Amino acid sequence: MRKHKKTPQPGSNGGKVTRENVTPKIRKFSNTTSRIYSALLSGNKTTVQLVRLTGIADPRSHIRYLRAAGVPVADYWISTPNSRIKVYFIK
Repeated sequence: MRKHKKTPQPGSNGGKVTRENVTPKIRKFSNTTSRIYSALLSGNKTTVQLVRLTGIADPRSHIRYLRAAGVPVADYWISTPNSRIKVYFIK
């Protein structure tokens, strides 16, 4: 019986680990989504903090784009006497 050699999948670069293999979808983000991504990499941020840091009116939609691309953006709620605040972070 003859053993067959596995051929690498197209675009896999022969199994070598490169920057493109590790974070291929990060490069495809728009400028505004990239700013949200960078802000979340620096630590936990509320929606209001993201608006102030990046100047983007609705960062939640860009967080949705990040999640769809496979970025592990997690969140939790903080309850205050008058409201609830959502905090986002990257695992």
